[in-house]
Amino acid sequence: MPFCPNCRTYISNGATVCPKCGTKNPKYTGAAAQRPKAPPQPQKSAVAKLWEIKDHTSEFDLSDIGSSRGFAVLSYFGPLLLVPLIFARKSAYAMFHMCQGLLNFAFSLGWSIFWMLLTIANSDFLNLLFLFVGMPGALFFVAFSVIGIINVAKRKAGTLPLYGHIDLFHAMFKNF
Repeated sequence: MPFCPNCRTYISNGATVCPKCGTKNPKYTGAAAQRPKAPPQPQKSAVAKLWEIKDHTSEFDLSDIGSSRGFAVLSYFGPLLLVPLIFARKSAYAMFHMCQGLLNFAFSLGWSIFWMLLTIANSDFLNLLFLFVGMPGALFFVAFSVIGIINVAKRKAGTLPLYGHIDLFHAMFKNF
C-alpha cells in the first residue's frame, strides 16, 4: 500500500496525487509512467549525414517527372547539363537534376585541376600518390553520376552523397 511521502496518508493504487495534501505520488505518475520509454534514437555522425541521400520527389509534379526524364538524365553527363538548362528550363524536375549534375561536374573539375597541378611538379612521390589517390577519387564522381542516373530512372529526386545537400536548386530557381 502506497503512502504519501509528505503526510503519510494512504494513497489508493492509480492515484497520481495525495488526496489530503496534493503531493505527487512518486510510485505512480499516471499512464505515462506505465508506458515503456522508447529507446533513444542514435544520433547520426557528421560523416553519416554527408553520405545520406535525401529524397525530394514529393516536391515535384508526376507529369513533370514523366515528361522531363530524358533531359534530367543528360544532367549527369558533364557539359551536357547545359541541354536541360536550355531546353527544359520550365521543368522543376529537370532543373533539380541539372543542379545536382552541375555540383557533380564542378567538384569533379576541381578535383581534376587540383591533381593536375600536383602532377606538374613531376615528382615520383606525387605521381604515385596520384595513381593511388587521385584516380580512385575521380571514380567517385563517375559513381555519383551513376547514382543520379539511377535516381532519374526510378523517377526520384534524390540528392547526391557528400555535396548534393548544397541547395543549388532553390538558390538558382526561386520561382519553382
